[in-house]
Amino acid sequence: MAEGQAVYICEQIKGETPSKYPANLKPESRTKFASTEPSHSIKQEVEALLYFDKVGCTATPKLFYIQQSVQQHDLVPGSCMILIITEKVPGTSLSQFWSYDLAKCENLRCFLELLTPYGCAGDPHLEKVVYDEQNNRW
Repeated sequence: MAEGQAVYICEQIKGETPSKYPANLKPESRTKFASTEPSHSIKQEVEALLYFDKVGCTATPKLFYIQQSVQQHDLVPGSCMILIITEKVPGTSLSQFWSYDLAKCENLRCFLELLTPYGCAGDPHLEKVVYDEQNNRW
């Protein structure tokens, strides 16, 4: 059985978040915010995935497919859209970190402390960190 998951990396394009989304139901009115180029962070993510896949890195998910296209009648018509398909990595997302027991939280804290002298990833979201308890591997 196939499994799908969507991860959205969104960037605020102008002003404050509207109280009711979308602020204007007509997609044509949002085309003025369209960017045909991916953001810097998206470019970095794609470059990293391509590089790690090329060198056979086992600490990142295997890359299956990347496609860049232009949104048609979606949220921001005319804007760049990137589709990235990777394998599902074993383990659990740390999005529920604060509900974990003290030992698991301490294990993660030590792991993140090890990264500090060497710099840390630009994406600080815990959802992106996956812990494989069975193999005790991040």
